[in-house]
Formats: sequence, C-alpha cells, structure tokens
Amino acid sequence: MSLDVNTEYTIYFAGALFDHKELIGNAILASYINEISDGKYRCILPQDLEQSTNRAVDIRNQDLSYVLACDLAIFNFDGAELDSGTVVEFLYAKTLDIPSVIIRSDFRGSGDQSREG
Repeated sequence: MSLDVNTEYTIYFAGALFDHKELIGNAILASYINEISDGKYRCILPQDLEQSTNRAVDIRNQDLSYVLACDLAIFNFDGAELDSGTVVEFLYAKTLDIPSVIIRSDFRGSGDQSREG
C-alpha cells in the first residue's frame, strides 16, 4: 500500500474494553494520533461505535465490518492475557492483508517462560 500525502486514512484501533485504563488509554492514544497527523489518520475505536443491539454476534459483525473498511489497524495487546475479540480482529485484518501494528507494553513473564527468558 502506498500512502498518498493528500489522502486521509482510517485506522481501526482495537483493544480490550474491560476497565477504565483500557478505555481511556485507547481513547487518549487515538486522539493523539489524530492530533499529530493533523487529521490524516483517523482512528475508529470499537468502544465509540453505536450499538443497535446487545447481541454479541451483532457487535462482532459490526466491528469486523469496520476492520474490513479500514486502511490500517492498531491492536492493543497489553495485559497479562490477550483479549480474545482483539485477537480475532487482528487475525481477520491479517487475513485481509490490512497493514497492522501490535502495541504491547506489558512484558510480564508468564507460566510458559523460565526466569532466564
């Protein structure tokens, strides 16, 4: 994908949505991306999408339609365990060949790693 300097791009910005840290952190970073790019990159946050129903299948389908329509994607994989919905959206984006970035700042060791790494 070649980036045109005069084109605006949409970024699907996904991450876990279970606490204030995740919700506010995603919103602040998305806002900052928009600000420093002078609006060239506009983030779509699933937490901001209007839900016409509470059915999980409808929410999933709506989110995946936004992944399909985006130019780029960012996936926040922070935390001790990855959010399953965010992983599915990442795999969907990669299957569609959508350029994607993973954010991970939490590098706690887990049970599958020895102390030496």
